Amino acid sequence: MTTIQTPAINITSGLQLDQAWRLTSAYPVPRSPVDLSLWTAEIRIGTKLNEKAEFSKPLTLDAGGNITLTIGGVVTATISDAIPDGRAFYQINLNAPDPEFSQVWQGGVTITRAVE
Repeated sequence: MTTIQTPAINITSGLQLDQAWRLTSAYPVPRSPVDLSLWTAEIRIGTKLNEKAEFSKPLTLDAGGNITLTIGGVVTATISDAIPDGRAFYQINLNAPDPEFSQVWQGGVTITRAVE
């Protein structure tokens, strides 16, 4: 399984997070979307990638290569409370129908508090 480092995401405690990625391929032409309709994916957020996650959720995938995540404001506040120093990591496990094409994406998470 391939591991890919991806850009950080920013969570603001108490506000909804809408995040999107797109999986593309160089075949048949550069930046061709990968049909993810038969794939599955999950994101895990925690202070250590190989230990229990403070948050996990299946991701929404589509035939256009789009990967989307929505986390409601109540849940972002819960994540913020679970990670008081505001620094964490995320890992996305993309599971292809053929395991040879499965991927793991990893990146940082910054958690901030909304200004009241």
